[in-house]
Amino acid sequence: MAAKIVFKWHGPKVLAKTKREMARRLDRCSIVLESGLKDDVGVVGIIDPSKFPGGVPSKLLATAPSAPGEPPHKVTGFLQTNIGWISPRVLMRRIGTGQGSKSSVGYAFFLEFGTRFMAARPWLRPGFYKRVFFIREILGKRMP
Repeated sequence: MAAKIVFKWHGPKVLAKTKREMARRLDRCSIVLESGLKDDVGVVGIIDPSKFPGGVPSKLLATAPSAPGEPPHKVTGFLQTNIGWISPRVLMRRIGTGQGSKSSVGYAFFLEFGTRFMAARPWLRPGFYKRVFFIREILGKRMP
């Protein structure tokens, strides 16, 4: 006598659950990256008064500009304020500037890659590479 075997397909439920979990993990990655980038560009440079024998110029009293090749120091906070992330689709996240105002995109681009008048002060790529370990850890966990 042959045994009756019944298979029940749960594909759509499993797929929906997997998508929800991955969206949650992508949100966590976005938050980690956004807060880290804001910390990186939120550093205030300290002026060395010995470099200015006649006194520190008034426009530099608040902060020292960053050196070429290092992340930009916080002067006005414009870049730091405009860093954010959005979710245009279920499994897509966009992180960077320009989520609020389009004027911040050009400013961030010029800082990242430089211009012919200013050397680059990269902040997005180095900030991402500093946090790749955490992002891999969040995304690489086994699904429940």
